Amino acid sequence: MNCRRLLSITLFFASTLGPSGFAADVGALKPWIEAQGELKSLTGTFTQERKLKVLRKTLVAPGRFWYRAPNQFRWDIGDPVRSVAIQSADKFTVIDLEKGKAEVKAGESETNRLTAYLQMSFPRDWEAFQREFRVLSVERSGNVLRVGLEPLDPGAARGVRAIRFEIDAKSYATQAFVLDLKDGSEMRTSFSGVERDAGVPRSVFDVSLEGLRVKDKGL
Repeated sequence: MNCRRLLSITLFFASTLGPSGFAADVGALKPWIEAQGELKSLTGTFTQERKLKVLRKTLVAPGRFWYRAPNQFRWDIGDPVRSVAIQSADKFTVIDLEKGKAEVKAGESETNRLTAYLQMSFPRDWEAFQREFRVLSVERSGNVLRVGLEPLDPGAARGVRAIRFEIDAKSYATQAFVLDLKDGSEMRTSFSGVERDAGVPRSVFDVSLEGLRVKDKGL
């Protein structure tokens, strides 16, 4: 997916590699990105687990997502759905169904960072990936490739200490991503039932805001 458009990050990647062995590990990520190829659409389900520093109990919520190239993305959380986030070329919409309200923002903003991170779980551009992240670690455990990253853009990194991805080392499918937050909390999103190029109609991203209290920003 188009990470360059989402985050617009500048990275002098070569200066972060260090020893040649580490550089080789970074190169091992190429197949993960190249495996996305000419991706047209993705759809699937996920489970989001949030471990907050102030709570003992892990908060768990199911969800579903849809992606349609080049820049449409929808993320539903809850069963039944309680919140919806939709990213399109020119606006970002967040709907809180429980509170009966919606917020629409022009372009991209910090509030849609989580959706951006979800899109980054399926990167398609190796050069853009290099510009956007500092690679902290690459480890293989059995059939799982674990990758630790740090976002370089100050806005995207605000509140985020590191991002971790878990990737199937054989198929290079993204299995999960984890946000390690600076306040000590953690958010893990695990994917399942992901279908590639199954066809996602445009109507999926057209959600009626009728009956909701709508707040427009920058439109």
